[in-house]
Amino acid sequence: MSAALDQAQLAVFAALADHLAPASEGMPAASAVGMPGALLEQVLNARPDLRMPLVTLLRQARGADPAQFIAALYADDPEGLHVLGLIVAGGYYLSPEVRTLLGYPGQIRQGFDVDAKPDYLTDGTLQRVRDRGPIWRDPATRRTGK
Repeated sequence: MSAALDQAQLAVFAALADHLAPASEGMPAASAVGMPGALLEQVLNARPDLRMPLVTLLRQARGADPAQFIAALYADDPEGLHVLGLIVAGGYYLSPEVRTLLGYPGQIRQGFDVDAKPDYLTDGTLQRVRDRGPIWRDPATRRTGK
């Protein structure tokens, strides 16, 4: 793992992240849920290949207006915008606060009974197909037959 980002880099990241994920309609801004801290590190630990591209972006964005910088990425550097967006979105949705506000508990284990009949066999979903009977289409002539 590479070294953690310094405070100046984290401040630039927070400004960019808040532009991509601002506080709106009851949802917190990215920086309010810890994006420039533990969540950012969690994303970068999961995707270490994104660390150096992010550092490069943060170096370029230092002192720039976040809206103008992101607009420039959109126009001239779609890969850079993808890296930034992936990191911000990934970290934002890792936030327990965001997941609670969205009503998403995270992945939950669901049991599966291999011996149970699927619902579509018992709830009538396939009944019109059964009533219609078998049909086929000849791939060479595209004609149908029974």
